[in-house]
Amino acid sequence: MVKIGLVDDHAITRRGIKGLLEISKRYQVIVEASNGKELLAHLESGTVPDVIVLDLSMPKMSGFDLIKEI
Repeated sequence: MVKIGLVDDHAITRRGIKGLLEISKRYQVIVEASNGKELLAHLESGTVPDVIVLDLSMPKMSGFDLIKEI
């Protein structure tokens, strides 16, 4: 199973992508965050997805800044 992290500041977008991914039993969304800082907190706590689906334009920490940080 592929563990996915979703990062987008729009909750409805996260729900939609999560729903599409989880139709297939190959994917499981284990982390959802509304900005880069939230994702970093998850990563620091030990929750590390295999793949991150990332919005590039978000408040607090953009996707571009998050990529550099990771």
